[in-house]
Amino acid sequence: MHKRGIIQKVGDNLFYLKKSANVSFEKIALATDISLSHVRNACSGEANITIAYLETFAAFFGVTEADLVSETKNFPSKESLQKNIQNYLLDKGFSTTFNFKELGPTLLVENYLLNSSAKEPVYAFQIKEAINNQHQTKYKTNDISRVLNNLSEQGLLTKTDTGNPKKPKYRLN
Repeated sequence: MHKRGIIQKVGDNLFYLKKSANVSFEKIALATDISLSHVRNACSGEANITIAYLETFAAFFGVTEADLVSETKNFPSKESLQKNIQNYLLDKGFSTTFNFKELGPTLLVENYLLNSSAKEPVYAFQIKEAINNQHQTKYKTNDISRVLNNLSEQGLLTKTDTGNPKKPKYRLN
């Protein structure tokens, strides 16, 4: 495999792990102390990461460095990945109930969607109101819309046209 092929393979594997673990770029960046843009570029196969970063990503997801360069995707389940990440965070001194709430709306939106009983698509402002009421935050609809659009681009949400391009509805896939 040539250099570009390895970089792309690592990117593909990182993105697969990120999506499988349902973890945001922001969470990875905060936990690993790797810049957000570098995490995004690494996950898209656009960054030639160092061995140190390869080791850090492997430790974060609880896999080996060899797994990250492998052609085969023999990775742990979502539950195991999330447990591995939690263990990594605890080993690094993070309080998973406190520090990640400071990340902003991303975690709150993800948790809202995962714990929501709503089966019908909802507007961003509905999610904003629920989050602000539950967590005593003051997010604007634009803050929530940005997160929802990112999750939609990652394939985790379906964005539904409502006839008003500025007010789509969103549904968890």
